Formats: sequence, C-alpha cells, structure tokens
Amino acid sequence: MRAAAALPTLVAGPLLLALAACAAPAGEQAPAAEPRAAVADEEGQVVAEGPTGGLSEYDVEQTFGGLQPEIRRCVEPRAAQLPALGGTLELVLRIGRDGRALDAFFRHSSLGDREAERCILAAVFARRWPRPLGGNGTAEHRFDVDPAQPPVERDAGRLPHALGAIRAATARCIARVRGRFVATLYLGRDGTVLAAGVAVPSAAGERQADCVAEALLGLRLWRQKRAVTKITARLR
Repeated sequence: MRAAAALPTLVAGPLLLALAACAAPAGEQAPAAEPRAAVADEEGQVVAEGPTGGLSEYDVEQTFGGLQPEIRRCVEPRAAQLPALGGTLELVLRIGRDGRALDAFFRHSSLGDREAERCILAAVFARRWPRPLGGNGTAEHRFDVDPAQPPVERDAGRLPHALGAIRAATARCIARVRGRFVATLYLGRDGTVLAAGVAVPSAAGERQADCVAEALLGLRLWRQKRAVTKITARLR
C-alpha cells in the first residue's frame, strides 16, 4: 500500500514551505504506485508492506513533520543571501531496522543550492526514524520552497553554449555513476554562478553531488542585464 498525506503549510519569513510525505515499500528506489496489502503492526497501526520491510505511514509523516524547523534553518540563511532561491525537492530515504537512516538523496531538486541541500540531508541522518517491520524500509518526502523574488528561468537545453560548458565542467564528477543528474544554478549579472545544486539518481550519485556543485560554482557563463537567472541543465 502506498499513500501520501499533506502536512501543514509553514510560512517562514519570505519563504513558503509546503511539505508532503509518504511511506513506500523498501528498496533502493520507491517503485511506481501498485496495489499492496494493508497490514498492521502489534499496536494495530497500518503500515506499508514491502518485500523486505514495512513502515508506519503515520509515524513517517509525523517524523518528517518534525523536520520542518531544521529545514527552515537550512534554507532561510541561504534565501536571505539569494532571494531568488526556491524550488521543489523530493527526498528518498532508506531506513534500517534500528531506525537509523542508511541512505538519503534528492531524486529531484530544483532548489539550486547545494549548501542547503547538504544541510537538510544532515538533519535527515541525525533524526531517528520509525523502525521498519521485517527489514529495511524506504520513505519519500517532497517539499516546495517559494522564492521571495521569483527569477527568470531558463532551460539549458535551449542554450547550447551554456549546456556544453556545464556538461564539460561536471563530466568528471559523474563519469562513474549511472543515471540522470540534473543541475540547477543561479547566474548573476557578471556571468558567475551564485549558487548551484543537483538532483541525483541514487545514493551513489549523492556522493558526487558536492563535486558537481563545486564545478558549477567555478563557471562563468554570460553577462546579463538581469540580476539573477535560474538555469536547469540535464548533465547527460
């Protein structure tokens, strides 16, 4: 069984942070929605059943809800420096039988700030999670951050010169990891990259995310009249 429930919308100064969570069957990646039998633990609480372990949907939702203050502390300082900062993040989390986070990565992130992404992941690993029944479990979490000053957005796929420079700079970082990497970056007036983040295909990809962000921060693309342009680039 797979279900999602909206958590309370949270207003944090200029930021609007909305969250949603779901418990999913265990495994490296949460599968597409498919019928699952609902089972109950010893206290009669419904859990999501998977091939190796199940997670209480209610407990997972509550734990993710408790992360809201940490998420704000991660994002707010960065947004104060870059009011255009905002986007959607989708977290995939693998939880061990003892309730500790084994792996976590952003399968999707259009936030465009690796420092904030890394801070959120650190908070996820520091948290104790509901213990899966019967084995390791996987949970997903999605949240949106609305920017104080929405930027103009461009797809690097329509900017061949920029896309070539971005891919050349990051190629060495992702060469040994399969799957889709998507970078988001903010370009300043003088063509320098003000901030950058990346969505990765797996936990193995997460280990290369810092390399990608550092490579992007070293780029200088084109001068512009706008204060900030937000660019999304599929790295391969």
